Amino acid sequence: MNRNGSQALTIRIHRSYSPDAVVTLHEGDRLELLSQIPAGDARLVVTSPPYNIGKRYEKRLAFDHYLEEQRVTLQESCRILANDGSLCWQVGNHVGGDGEIFPLDIYIYGICRNLGLKLRNRII
Repeated sequence: MNRNGSQALTIRIHRSYSPDAVVTLHEGDRLELLSQIPAGDARLVVTSPPYNIGKRYEKRLAFDHYLEEQRVTLQESCRILANDGSLCWQVGNHVGGDGEIFPLDIYIYGICRNLGLKLRNRII
């Protein structure tokens, strides 16, 4: 019990997928974690992938290569998603070499449609 008399909740943080995990904190490649999750097992997938703008935690890729990596991640996310599940994909803008801004959700939407997903909401 803690000081106010209520019981303390202890949650074990898993480093890899476990069906009974309350919390999984995976430090590594997203495809490594996604490959551990059985098909149809996730009711909710929430992610905020890199925007490919060259921040120190990401490697800036050619735009087509970046979109292909997003497609692969989306494909694996769809594989693990339950039939009644939801996918929340938080993206921003990509800044091209000449400074032009590309809203990434426009490109991601096309990938999602090709994977059979339906847009239900868009938050700007």
